[in-house]
This record gives sequence, structure tokens and C-alpha cells, in this order.
Amino acid sequence: MNYVITNEHDGLLLRTFLQQQLLLSHAEITRLKAKENGITVNGNHVTVRYILRTGDCVCLDISDTECSDICKTDIPLSVLYEDEHIIAVDKISGMPTHPSHGHYDDTLANALLYYFEKNGQSSVFRAVTRLDKDTSGIVLCAKSAYACSRLSSDMQNGKFKKSYIALVHGDIQACGVINKNIRRREKSVILRCVCDESEGKTAITEYEKISYKNGISFVSLKAVTGRTHQLRVHCQHVGCAIVGDALYGINDGERLMLHAKSLMFPHPVTQKLITVDSPIPERFKRFI
Repeated sequence: MNYVITNEHDGLLLRTFLQQQLLLSHAEITRLKAKENGITVNGNHVTVRYILRTGDCVCLDISDTECSDICKTDIPLSVLYEDEHIIAVDKISGMPTHPSHGHYDDTLANALLYYFEKNGQSSVFRAVTRLDKDTSGIVLCAKSAYACSRLSSDMQNGKFKKSYIALVHGDIQACGVINKNIRRREKSVILRCVCDESEGKTAITEYEKISYKNGISFVSLKAVTGRTHQLRVHCQHVGCAIVGDALYGINDGERLMLHAKSLMFPHPVTQKLITVDSPIPERFKRFI
């Protein structure tokens, strides 16, 4: 990354510029200092005590040097957005995001690492957003520790806007907000349930009905918070479980009809607002 110093930052310590303007953490600055040309000004190696002058060109080498023991697998990927810092892909239903027991070479991580290698990119797998195995749609990944840190911070500070679509059983109300805390069910490491305000974690879901047909509502869902299984648990709570949700509804033979449709977030480097959209899966169209 290259930055040209303007009059506004003339006279600043380089360390101050990195911390206050680029929002780099102490750990990130330490990692850059350890690289041979991690931080340079006008092409020369400098210490973070360097005093910046107008017109100086600050260059940071944020390329990945970490290794990954995840195997690379040639699995087709649908890339929705990509630049040198981030990539957003359209994950299919049934594909886990990370390797786990029984899924060592068929995950999004395996596919993306193969994609990086094929395209001559050096990066490890860093998923910023995550989806359940059976949920389809947008997964945003960072190509460097720096980008991952900035994106994760912005997401925690509520700067991400996520929108999903789902098919749910029953004729759900036209619109509403579900504000019910969620906790892990007793004696289960997977299942969640709604609970009293004194328990669990705050969970808020906004929804709007788009259409209703043959006992199925087509809805738009916005996860204001991001709790595990939040949308699935909240839909079940209002009596309209998501179609295909064998955990919280009926095992009706369908895939889980939940899709991460759109994502809006500030770019980790430019801070420009990025909007990524995923097309409606063909399987949804049979119901709407």
C-alpha cells in the first residue's frame, strides 16, 4: 500500500500516522517492522520515529507471509467481487466454510486457496463473514492480516449491512422486528434457543415479507446482530421455520432455504462503501 503525505500530516511521526490515520495496531506495526521492506518512505527503510514531510511516499508491504496447512482443492468458485485486498465469493449450500472432521478437502477454504495459487496470489484463508454449511450466499474474505483486522473491526462496530432472503413456512406478518436473546440449548453444543433478557446474548432480526404462495412466505431478513443460527432460531420463534431447516423446523427434503443476498461494508484500505450482491438461487425460484 502506498500513501502520499499531504500538508495535513506534515511533521507527524511515522508511528503516529500508522496508528491514528491508518489505524494499525501495535502488533501490525511490529509485524511490518520485522519484514525487510515492511515500511519504507521514498523507497528507503526508515524507523517509525521518522518525521513525515509533505510529498513523502509511505509504502507498506502487507503481503501475506504466513503458511497454511489447509490443502488446496480444485472446486469451482463464483467470485462476486475481488481486488488486491479482498475477495467475496458466492458459497453454495452444503459447502462448509472451514475444514473440520469429515470435511478436510471440500470446503470454501480448500477451494479459495487453490484459486489463489492458480492466480499467482500469496494468501492464507481469512474469512471475515461466515455462513452455516447449508446456508448459501456471500462470504467475504481478506487477503492480508491488515485487511482482515480492519474489516473485523468495522464489522464489530456495526458498519456492515447484511441482507438475507429466505423461504419460511406459513404466512408471516408483513414486516417486523424480532428482538429476542439467544443462548445455547442445554446439553447441546450446536442448537440455540431464544431466552429471557437476563440470559444469552442480544439478538435482533428485521424482516419483511416479499410474497406469499402455497403456504410459503418469501422474506427478506436483516441480521442487526450476528449470533449463531440467529435467523433460523428467530424464524422458528415466530412460528415460521425456514424451509429445509431440519434443526429448527421440518425435515421436508429441501435444502436450507436461506441465502446471504447482499453485503455492504467499507473497504479496508480506501474506506469506500462496497456493495456486493448475489443472485437468487434457482431453487428458490420454484417457490416465488
